[in-house]
Amino acid sequence: MAKEHNWKVESCDYINKEGCPKAVSVIHWSFITKDEGVEDGPTIRTIGTHSLEDPDPNDFSDYADLTEETVLGWLPVEFTAEQEANALARHDTKLAAIAADAGTGLPWE
Repeated sequence: MAKEHNWKVESCDYINKEGCPKAVSVIHWSFITKDEGVEDGPTIRTIGTHSLEDPDPNDFSDYADLTEETVLGWLPVEFTAEQEANALARHDTKLAAIAADAGTGLPWE
């Protein structure tokens, strides 16, 4: 079954640096994976933080102009791929545990 994945920025910590007011320093993120199209199926939610380097005043975006898409783009690709792989493995493990504890059939067959 296909999996549905969603990254979300839960919040951003910021610092005031010279030339970079309200510079995002830490991204608090979550990643949710579940079976696509299944309302009550198992859901795995992974949460974490990612610290950013000091901002470059020559390439700085104002805090008020940031979008979730922009901030998610600051997470390294290797990092996001690793988190997705870990969440998918946990999701499959959870499904296997549920299948071991539940089933369907007829007791007389």
